[in-house]
Amino acid sequence: MKKIYTLLAAAFLISSSMKAQVSKACFKPVIVPNYTWTAASGGPFSGTNYGQVAAADFNNDGIMDIASAANGIYYMEVKLGNNTGTFTPSQDISTNVIDIIATDVNNDNNKDLVTLFYDGASLYNIVTYLGLGNGTFGAAITTTSSAMTNMYVVDVNNDGNMDVAQTLFSPSRLVFRLGNGTGNFAAPSNTVAGVSYACFDDF
Repeated sequence: MKKIYTLLAAAFLISSSMKAQVSKACFKPVIVPNYTWTAASGGPFSGTNYGQVAAADFNNDGIMDIASAANGIYYMEVKLGNNTGTFTPSQDISTNVIDIIATDVNNDNNKDLVTLFYDGASLYNIVTYLGLGNGTFGAAITTTSSAMTNMYVVDVNNDGNMDVAQTLFSPSRLVFRLGNGTGNFAAPSNTVAGVSYACFDDF
């Protein structure tokens, strides 16, 4: 049975000057913490409770790799592809990750990980891990955040550095955090009220 996702949006933000980190970012599923699924026999995942998966070439060998955010046990797995449909474990990152985006935030041509940290109670942070180009990642770079529903990585000011856009709640609003090319993101700016979900692309 195919699952059908319905997109409920309070508003869409459309800008001709914004370029999305991933095409069709509009159709990214809403985060559903702690849902479960059964891993296929011989597949890359050893457990259940995976919330988000990002695919990119983390070790620059031309083969796609994966990073998975495991909601139920709150850690992130990085596994390297070998061009046969199977994956080799590379690094486990012990942190409470419930969303993950693979992109290059420090412009060194290595894929980095921008993640959403949630402690399961009330604390949210944006945590960035800079890729070393060999399938492993450096220490956590933490940006303090308010409670959020969704996170997007996009260059909103066309300076060549990736920024973070967040939809926050209580009240619902969209805020932007400008990146400085080091993995850090500034305090929120340019708040747009009443936005629950957003879409970024060059329309």
